[in-house]
Amino acid sequence: MLLCLLAVSFTIILTVRSQCGYEGCDRNIKNGLLNVHLVPHTHDDVGWLKNVDEYYYGAKDNIQRAGVKYILDSVIDELLKNDQRKFIYVEIAFFKRWWDEQDEAVKGNVKKLVEEGRLVFTNGGWVMNDEACTHYNAIIDQMTLGLRFLNNTFGKCARPLSAWHIDPFGHSKEQANLFSMMGFDSFFFSRIDYQDRIERLKTKRMEEIWSNRNSHIFIGMFYEFLYGPPTGFCFDGVLCQDEPIMDDERLEGYNVDKRVDEFLHAVQEHAKYYRTNHIMMLMGNDFQYMLAKKWFDNLDKLIKYTNNKSTRVNLLYSTPQCYAYQLSKTKTQFSVKTDDFFPYASDWESYWTGYFTSRPSQKRLIRKSNNLLQLAKQIQVRTKMKSISDAHIDALSEAMAVNQHHDAVTGTEKQAVMDDYVKRLSEGTHQCQNYIAKALNIQLFSFCDYRNISVCNISELQAEFYIISINSLARSITKYLTIPVQDRVYKIFRNEHEVASSLSPIDPNVNRVRRSLGNASNLLTFKVSLKGLSYEVYKVNSTSRVLKQKQVDNHLKSIENEYYKVWLGNDGKLKAIHSKLENISRNIKQDILWYEGVRNYPHLSSGAYVFLPNGTEPHTINNASVPLKIIKNPLVQEVRQTFSKWATQTIKLYKDMNYIEFEWIIGPIPINDNKSKEIITRFNTDIDSKDSFFTDANGRQILERRRHYRKTWKLNNTEPVSGNYYPVNSRIYIKDETAQFTILNDRSQGGTSLKSGEVELMLHRRDLSDDGFGVQEPLNETGQYGDGLIVAGKHYVLLTSPQQAAKQHRLLAEEIFMDTQEIFTANVNTIATLPSHWLPKNIHLLTLELLSENEVLLRVEHQFDIGENPKLSAPTTIDISKIFDEPVSSVEELALGGNVYINEIKPLDWNFTRSVESLSHVSSHEKSSKFVIELKPMDIKTFIVYLDN
Repeated sequence: MLLCLLAVSFTIILTVRSQCGYEGCDRNIKNGLLNVHLVPHTHDDVGWLKNVDEYYYGAKDNIQRAGVKYILDSVIDELLKNDQRKFIYVEIAFFKRWWDEQDEAVKGNVKKLVEEGRLVFTNGGWVMNDEACTHYNAIIDQMTLGLRFLNNTFGKCARPLSAWHIDPFGHSKEQANLFSMMGFDSFFFSRIDYQDRIERLKTKRMEEIWSNRNSHIFIGMFYEFLYGPPTGFCFDGVLCQDEPIMDDERLEGYNVDKRVDEFLHAVQEHAKYYRTNHIMMLMGNDFQYMLAKKWFDNLDKLIKYTNNKSTRVNLLYSTPQCYAYQLSKTKTQFSVKTDDFFPYASDWESYWTGYFTSRPSQKRLIRKSNNLLQLAKQIQVRTKMKSISDAHIDALSEAMAVNQHHDAVTGTEKQAVMDDYVKRLSEGTHQCQNYIAKALNIQLFSFCDYRNISVCNISELQAEFYIISINSLARSITKYLTIPVQDRVYKIFRNEHEVASSLSPIDPNVNRVRRSLGNASNLLTFKVSLKGLSYEVYKVNSTSRVLKQKQVDNHLKSIENEYYKVWLGNDGKLKAIHSKLENISRNIKQDILWYEGVRNYPHLSSGAYVFLPNGTEPHTINNASVPLKIIKNPLVQEVRQTFSKWATQTIKLYKDMNYIEFEWIIGPIPINDNKSKEIITRFNTDIDSKDSFFTDANGRQILERRRHYRKTWKLNNTEPVSGNYYPVNSRIYIKDETAQFTILNDRSQGGTSLKSGEVELMLHRRDLSDDGFGVQEPLNETGQYGDGLIVAGKHYVLLTSPQQAAKQHRLLAEEIFMDTQEIFTANVNTIATLPSHWLPKNIHLLTLELLSENEVLLRVEHQFDIGENPKLSAPTTIDISKIFDEPVSSVEELALGGNVYINEIKPLDWNFTRSVESLSHVSSHEKSSKFVIELKPMDIKTFIVYLDN
């Protein structure tokens, strides 16, 4: 039990004078000198060139020499030899595996090192997550998984105080906000745009305060280009060949004075660009310290001889959190940053914006897996089946966490590693599906995971079956389900009442995707209405009578519903949209296009990381008219467009639904011309958006973007296309005074607006050369059948006034992300009940997770920002106890990571101009008998809830 372990850990630690946290940070500091904080570290990718298991055990050295198990073995042994030595560790996915293998003697030594503040966990997440392609829900979950393990294992001495993202390729404003809400005081990272870096070095702004509306955090960037030691001072016994310190004066190779002088020169160069009498130098790199003895022996000597010789410099073993602590004590006034660090360019033609879209199928699978995981956690709380379910849910929880790694969700790993990531998700998904069905007492079931390509064996083969549609949102929703069926007449019933349905022929283009997987000939569509946190059962039966399909008249090139009318031009492409609700009409054209990617390997090319188009204008797929078919049924009207044999699209309007759905299928991308191709969808509108557009940050905040512009430095944009691409996790929009055009997506993609009134999103990539940034193979996914990956996805389009836009896109984005789950079965006689629960529309139930039989981890959030809507942006009061099926005895508020009581966070005091309100928490560590809380715009509150059972 999390809180019980918290209490036990605190009691034990208070009996011993520990040096953890900030307690020991004054040790070895010398006032009046330049204090050089040496930070021994290793950066251990949780998959990249090798998979997780191979990295842990050191397999496949021919690919990369790396074995995390031996790093931890070696480091612990060396730390025990000298009580001055320190080491930081980050990736808990690896550390937990190693910990589980140790005997009690080793575990005792490790606990001692943690209490002494010499083994210091930094960041503390399961992985070091990416910041561009990750959704905030998944970020919070993977951080919580690692932070809770540390707390449960070591107590509060293991609580990380510094965030550490030294390798992700750009940095998100929402990520900084989340770290602040988790109680981190500082956030250190490496990769920033090369032009930004030059400017920061000139102006001594390598350290700042990153401010959000409700939070702030100190940020530090490194002098060295990435995160290694100063040139010439890599002492790794396996991966480096730099000259060691030879201090035996009898030897001809004695070099102490020479090496000390060289290091002092590096220190002086470093210190030029920082503003205090403290600097931090990193002593380590990727997978270093497999032979830690050489590193520590040389660092011991470097500290000893430098401190003996210099009267101005003091070297010491340190950690990021102690460095931040010392900086805060100087009371130096730091400048404030309010934008983000996207996009990242490492040089004038290397904009790392391709990975926003790379491996789109993996990105979609990660999003779907998270959806299922949240439902499984909710079901566990509702049914109390913890005793049989931990392993089932843990498998997907850990797989999801691993997939947030900055070389996983980004699509920047080798193909074999991607296959391993997907296998973990698939195995975890299967276990969670089994658990959900067992918890609800459903027998002989299928989730029909391939319905997106019109494949579902039960609906195709059975004349009668049931569909259980489950809503994991804490509010009522309506949506349409589409299931593949045969040429029959179907009727659908809910509680013995018939539900309206319609039948449409399956688009023949689907056959290129599903091939031999299914043979359904029709799509059955009907509306489902679901209460919050509950389900409905729909019975489907059919006759053997063959349905005769009606002929479709394509002369009238428009479709419409109660909210929208959509016109097609003579070329078969989108022409205009009219919003009936707000009486807004706009000329809106859309096309599917492709950029040719540069192929210049071994020099720079477009690849997994980098998007490097050959020119600024994309190519058309179809210069002639696009063949189309218009199908109109009582529940759905649709336009089916064939841009080419490998690029098709269906535009749909469902009855009573206030959005336009664009369902696209791309692939196999042809490569017979030996050209790399970057596939985009582009909308051209008459909205006067000028040079501005808006994208989300990790599915949460909305940030304004401007073409060819960076807020804090003057941009020389040498790549006018890729240099204007930004990560789009959930939505992108443009607007003028009267209209807003919004696109919501079902996975992370890259997007931009290259002209006023224009929006584009990248759908798929197939690059035939490696971009030279380490993955060492081209981004050429060949798919299941070897001829190229086919990707199916959806965009949801809104045309609204700017005043009404947030009300629609905030709620719709939540519904897309937390989509319903459907279970298909032949029998529902024994299905368990799930009473419905309700929260206000603007409040999202973010986390509902069982910790023990009567303890639940709960997160609720206000999902509207200030000023977005007169009603929905208002502070909102809720009663936590109303979420649960059984009585609540008490609640306690925690920090966002779920590992520390909110009132135990004692933030460092930074000197900066506060232009925003600081984050404040009013909750007490004491258990409260009152369950009513207020949530202000964009608040997330985390609680442990004690159930009275």
